[in-house]
Amino acid sequence: MYTPIPKCGWTTWMVVFFDHYKVYHDGNTGWAWSAPYDKINFKITSLECSKEFLDYEYRLLFVRNPYERLVSGYKNKVLEKNGLYIKTYNKPCPWLTLDPKYNQTSLTFSQFVSCILETARGQSTDLSSRKAGILLDHHWAPQVHLSLPCTAMYTHIGTYDHFADDANEMIRIHKFNATLKRINQTPKSLSRSLESWYKQLSVEQLTQFSKSQTFTCPVKVNKLIAT
Repeated sequence: MYTPIPKCGWTTWMVVFFDHYKVYHDGNTGWAWSAPYDKINFKITSLECSKEFLDYEYRLLFVRNPYERLVSGYKNKVLEKNGLYIKTYNKPCPWLTLDPKYNQTSLTFSQFVSCILETARGQSTDLSSRKAGILLDHHWAPQVHLSLPCTAMYTHIGTYDHFADDANEMIRIHKFNATLKRINQTPKSLSRSLESWYKQLSVEQLTQFSKSQTFTCPVKVNKLIAT
């Protein structure tokens, strides 16, 4: 079982699956939820089905530093392709588009973070609650709410920092007949230090974002991939 988390190597890992089953998919019909999983006998199931989860011998998850992941989401969905994603899905500030003069593609990183926090606060005063996080767009919703680690009890957790090592170890364990190919890497033109992005935020924004990422549930992991 694999739980996909956007901006944590999801597309790259999907390529591994299709490569293993020798099913050609060039991504034109989409990856993510729109990929033709039926062609490789995969099914999409709900994370709420905890009993079904525990039937799987291997339960895999890839995670990422939440600060890096947020910046990646901003660069990919706001700055790349002239903001095609936020234009199409009207996120993360749908209320602002009521003004015909407003253009979300001009969102600064600080405005982007403010919109996310305002959306979360609209659901709950407790920014770390599942209610606050679950209705956010999955590209910037907290990873804990997307993966439910206390329910799934993952046997293998890989990190984006060591994605190649961890993914290759999982390929070895499962004896996949596939080669790892990195997909959707950030263009060099958008590469900047993490510090330079977060210097744009106020202390209050940083505090609130940190609260939204708080995770208190103890997680038992049998093995950490390629540590």
